[in-house]
Amino acid sequence: MNSILANIIAGLGLFFNGLRMVDANLRQVTGRKLRTIIRRLTRNPWVAGVVGLVTGALVQSSGEEALHNAWRTSGLRSAGTT
Repeated sequence: MNSILANIIAGLGLFFNGLRMVDANLRQVTGRKLRTIIRRLTRNPWVAGVVGLVTGALVQSSGEEALHNAWRTSGLRSAGTT
């Protein structure tokens, strides 16, 4: 039981450390202009919601397409099926 708990705590620690590292790197990569655009778009809660929905839909569809391409190239799914 202690081993499972230790693995869970260690996994969460690695996960949150990875999130912190991604945050720091994204802050370096994104320029001031992009942050200004995001700040303006998310000032109004309704516009922020729409921007979130559109962004989420785009990311979701591109991730799904990548998964389907991986299945097709591995032979798990034929090109004719959707």
